[in-house]
Amino acid sequence: VHSVVFGGFSADSLGGRIIDAQSGILITADGVMRGPKPINLKDIADQAVEIAQSQGFAVKRTIVLMRLNDQAKCPYKWDKTRDVTWSEAVSTQSATCEPTWCDAEDPLFMLYTS
Repeated sequence: VHSVVFGGFSADSLGGRIIDAQSGILITADGVMRGPKPINLKDIADQAVEIAQSQGFAVKRTIVLMRLNDQAKCPYKWDKTRDVTWSEAVSTQSATCEPTWCDAEDPLFMLYTS
């Protein structure tokens, strides 16, 4: 089950969604540009993971897409026990992905309306 979350959410909102969905894996980008301003998504994700952890839920892995790849423009911390780059995560995967058959009533994703 996956849950897509708006990139402009606060760490508190994201932390709440992580807890609600019981997300074991969080996928984020290091950052994005909004006009001339860099937005540090990795830092927001890290804060959200800490919020979830303070409520008793631990995210096992954070997968980070290196979009800006510029520590000077978008500095963030790296947790070697939890963080992995997107390219590292997919490099060990097979090019073939067999489907997992599910019942029509099985949950696929969580989508919040606000």
